[in-house]
Amino acid sequence: MKEDKFKIHVNVGGFRLPLDIARDEEEIYRNAEKMVNAQLVRYQQRYNQRSAEEIFALAAYHLAVTLQKQTFHTDTDPVASKLEQLGEEVDRLLAE
Repeated sequence: MKEDKFKIHVNVGGFRLPLDIARDEEEIYRNAEKMVNAQLVRYQQRYNQRSAEEIFALAAYHLAVTLQKQTFHTDTDPVASKLEQLGEEVDRLLAE
């Protein structure tokens, strides 16, 4: 079965990038384009004396840290939920 792919062009920091993506993922790519460009603008305004390469590095690092935080919280949510359930069960058993 042929995948439903098509070409889009995104603009990241002034660079036009052609991408072949799955049609149902277009919104993800468009949102990512907006996120990266927003970070670039923030860092360009804050550190206007820095080179373009440093601005790109700062934005990439910021987004990677954000992703790591989300991954960490997502991975620990089921554990935290289970610990809460176990704590409630222990409390119930101790109350008997």
